[in-house]
Amino acid sequence: MSGPDENDATLMALLAPPDRAPDRAFVIEVNALVQLDQAYRRRRRLAWSRFAGEAASAAGLSGAAVTLTVAGGGTLTLIAGLIPLVWIVSSRWITAR
Repeated sequence: MSGPDENDATLMALLAPPDRAPDRAFVIEVNALVQLDQAYRRRRRLAWSRFAGEAASAAGLSGAAVTLTVAGGGTLTLIAGLIPLVWIVSSRWITAR
């Protein structure tokens, strides 16, 4: 069984500062990988946001198409003209973020 002095010496040896300087190339490489990961996360979040906006627009268009099919009538021309406008505006609004 080892004594307390031997344990203290082992701990001091393990926790001592390194004998050489840190590896700069490794630090630079890890920092570049961290920045790449952060950029990937931002792009993925933006892609999901755009997908959600496009899905909402598609759902709106589908709902409008069903309404037009069921209702018909005089509002058909007005709604059919507004659908592309809504699509363009919502697409520009999502992209501008």
